[in-house]
Amino acid sequence: MIGKSELGEVLKLAVDTIRGNKLRSSLTVLGIVIGVTVVIGISSIVRGLNDNVSQVISSLGSNIVFAFHQEITFGRMTEEMRTRKNSPSTTPWR
Repeated sequence: MIGKSELGEVLKLAVDTIRGNKLRSSLTVLGIVIGVTVVIGISSIVRGLNDNVSQVISSLGSNIVFAFHQEITFGRMTEEMRTRKNSPSTTPWR
């Protein structure tokens, strides 16, 4: 544990170091400010995009979206894919 006299000495040394290296200290503060600003900005943009996507989906009339995975193939469709019958619940978006 640091005593009061040691804490005072550490703080005095820290202040002297900051005063002695003004350019380094100001660049460090500038870097921290820019970093925090970027993190807050990106967080705000992502939250706004999420809200926008939620609003667009809810404006479609339902809050349920069905997503189906279908293998992506290049070339001819397989026999199974060509003969598959689509039920009304699995038809693509129209």
